[in-house]
Amino acid sequence: MYAHNGRLKQRSDESDVSIASFLDKAAALEREMAKVLEQVEQPPKNEKLEE
Repeated sequence: MYAHNGRLKQRSDESDVSIASFLDKAAALEREMAKVLEQVEQPPKNEKLEE
């Protein structure tokens, strides 16, 4: 029974690490998307926009 609990704990810990990794990657992607949106909304001043 203790061995079973140990395996469950290990799997739970692995799941927690996977979730944290996913959330970090999602946050990084969200930051990158925000940067891209800022660039689209505010083009560089030295470039002409074609109509």
